[in-house]
Amino acid sequence: METINFNFDEAAIENTKFYIAIENGNDENYFNIEIDNSVNRVLISILENTLNEFKLKDKDNKDTYRKFEVSEKYGSEELLYASSTDEEFKKLKDLYGNAKNIKSVGSNILEEKSSNIIYYFAQFTDNSDRKMIGVRRASQFKGFLSGQNRLIRWIDDSLKTVDFNIFRLDRVFDFILTSDKIYILSPASFEFIADLSSVVSEKAKQRAQYLSNTLNFLSFDSIANFASHNNRAARLLAAISIRNDIGEIKKSKLIEAANINKIELEHIKDKIMPKAGNEIALLELLDNRRYTVSLTDDDPCTFLANSRKQV
Repeated sequence: METINFNFDEAAIENTKFYIAIENGNDENYFNIEIDNSVNRVLISILENTLNEFKLKDKDNKDTYRKFEVSEKYGSEELLYASSTDEEFKKLKDLYGNAKNIKSVGSNILEEKSSNIIYYFAQFTDNSDRKMIGVRRASQFKGFLSGQNRLIRWIDDSLKTVDFNIFRLDRVFDFILTSDKIYILSPASFEFIADLSSVVSEKAKQRAQYLSNTLNFLSFDSIANFASHNNRAARLLAAISIRNDIGEIKKSKLIEAANINKIELEHIKDKIMPKAGNEIALLELLDNRRYTVSLTDDDPCTFLANSRKQV
């Protein structure tokens, strides 16, 4: 757990810009949308709500939050952070540094490309020229677009349908970007926008090779092939490969732990490897997620930890 330091003064914002991300085949295009003072105030209030969520969400340990891990299973709302320098988040680092394909257009782009809007984001600059970006998946935003002619409002003492598009901004951002960190409230939206699944899958074989070199008694060949088409395995490989203690794992202790957790291994020359169907289980063991408990005379039971938060 760490203490929050946004390094940004939300009470001294001098400039606000609003953007939308639009799907373009396998790519994304960013468009700068002009806003008036009323929208500017709303965007600032959304940022304030988001920052307050970070400050107040953890009631027992105020102003603390956990590091995001690619192999973790998170709830719909969490209090997390990540380093924007991690290679998994290069897309977001580029976004913070102003993506090269941002285009300035009129508001008509919202009408023309409404069905292709993926997410929206706002860039805030304070009086010390520090920048912060709030990002939100466009589910509600697009939801109201599809409600045209089904939305109603009170006009001239009667209810009338609204026959034009309405765009709804959310109460908080899914995550915010600073110069060195990412602060996350909605892990699912964060992973979707960061395209995390594609990134970890692309690097699965590279990480397997690194681990094979580090743990030279363990063959990762079958694991690498398995992870190339299994997102869970790719995520576990990513999490294990950044651990600073991975080289300290002992062959004898790994074999013993695998036997206790009923993970089947096979020996190929001087190396061990998981038998087919045991790849995920072995990776979970390496990621400190498999454990056994026995408080009775019965055989120990094996469990899987969704979180490996140390206590």
